[in-house]
Amino acid sequence: MNEEEERAQKFVERHFPVTARFLAAERGEGPAPVYGPTGVQNDHDDQPAPWVTVNVAYRVSRWELLAALAAGYATANEQQDPDMMTVTEIRTNVEAFLADTATRDLDDMVEEVAAKVERGEDQAQMEALRRAMDRAYPVAAPAPVPRPASSTVTLDTIDHGPVTFDCPPWCIGHGWQAGQGIGRNDITHNSVEVKATADTYSYGLQNLLRVWMSWAPFVELVPRVVVELDLQGEYEAEEIAHLAGVLRTAAVRMEKVAAEAIRLRGEAS
Repeated sequence: MNEEEERAQKFVERHFPVTARFLAAERGEGPAPVYGPTGVQNDHDDQPAPWVTVNVAYRVSRWELLAALAAGYATANEQQDPDMMTVTEIRTNVEAFLADTATRDLDDMVEEVAAKVERGEDQAQMEALRRAMDRAYPVAAPAPVPRPASSTVTLDTIDHGPVTFDCPPWCIGHGWQAGQGIGRNDITHNSVEVKATADTYSYGLQNLLRVWMSWAPFVELVPRVVVELDLQGEYEAEEIAHLAGVLRTAAVRMEKVAAEAIRLRGEAS
């Protein structure tokens, strides 16, 4: 290592200690950050009384981690948006795949994923999986993202004429209300929708949940949460466990949107 490389390495070690430890582990020079276990593998209803719980630690590179996530994601919930997955869901997919495969098979998965990335196949999905991986297994703490400033919007209303108001950063805009003959009290800020879907044998892909923040600033004091749940039908008994899992995911996502609405009360007041 020359003098310039040594200075660069010391700079990384001083300012990005987590990154430095991970890079050192990649070179076999030290311990890597430890994540998990998130849950217990081989845990099912017909399992006999457990005798012991065996923990096995995998030390994996970023490519191996991405390959494990891609394989676990494809097996468990391919219809779910990776950007909407929780950290627990991401880590559970990785751990489940590693528990079900041998380390010697991981090399083949890495080559397959790397080749897919190089060829540009499923580029959007692979990028989403990479973002999910970085959220669940961060190399370094992300820099804070500055919130965009509120924008000013003017809408024509039938009772107060042109109404100018501040649009909060989380609002998707008011194009859907322009020219619709609305009153001032109808002016509503909406956030992006968070969804939960289930791929079922009986009915195909079903959208079980839509949830978003909504705030009518001339009527309501604080943002509220709109929830639309849709699940009705006759299903094969084997599908119920999957549907129950999606509903648990939906509950987590509703709680997240609600928590964000509560956090934003200070800005709305």
